[in-house]
Amino acid sequence: MALDLERLIEKAEIWQLLFDECPLGVAVFNSNMKFYLINHAFTEMTGFTTDILGDDLKSVLPSRFKRNHKKFEKDFASKPEKKTNRHGLTPYILKSNGEELPIDIDLSYIKYDGGIYYVAFLRKIT
Repeated sequence: MALDLERLIEKAEIWQLLFDECPLGVAVFNSNMKFYLINHAFTEMTGFTTDILGDDLKSVLPSRFKRNHKKFEKDFASKPEKKTNRHGLTPYILKSNGEELPIDIDLSYIKYDGGIYYVAFLRKIT
């Protein structure tokens, strides 16, 4: 039994390292579209720290995108799927200093412990 626990802990540590060291910015949202997890690349890209956890996704959207984004959230939540941004669109997010950052974004989701979490993979467009 102790060996199984050791392997489980080792696997959890590996997954944590993968998350933290991923070169893409990763943000995980709960079913209410509140920040649940962010990785180091997200922090480096946006300037936001773990203080953003629990904040609404809309807090990082430029105001011109907020109204249309609500419909996108609703549609995505009703039928979650893996989506890549390959439509020639350039979405923006706000950095912690208020500056807009053009990004490329891919979306996914995970079902865990009876809930659903949405995952955004972000690349800075330069």
